[in-house]
Amino acid sequence: MMIPMHNLFLTIIDVDSWAPDVYFDEMEDHIMENYEKRHTFIYQPPQVFTRNHLEVPVISRVYDYMHSSMHAANLFSTTGVTFPLSNYSLSFNLVKRIGFWDTVEEAIGEDFHTTQKAIWKTQG
Repeated sequence: MMIPMHNLFLTIIDVDSWAPDVYFDEMEDHIMENYEKRHTFIYQPPQVFTRNHLEVPVISRVYDYMHSSMHAANLFSTTGVTFPLSNYSLSFNLVKRIGFWDTVEEAIGEDFHTTQKAIWKTQG
């Protein structure tokens, strides 16, 4: 079965983190409620490092927990703009519209950069 490209959403998840199932349920609900505007959103789950958290040095573990906490505060914004950290989802149409991901070595982190490109290339 072929998925039409206008219905395709991509989810990027770093190898050392995960997204809870409820994230995908909520994202699907939001897409259906905002179907006409579905190609203008970038979704993000909370950043949770758990894949190998017991295998990394304790200082890395503490940093990851602090980083996750700071990112959780970023999930809510009074301006409506937040920047994903590592994990995010967006439509294939949006990725195509913004020119895909930059792969040059001067590019900043792809999660932050992709969001910036989307804001600029879609006028908000």
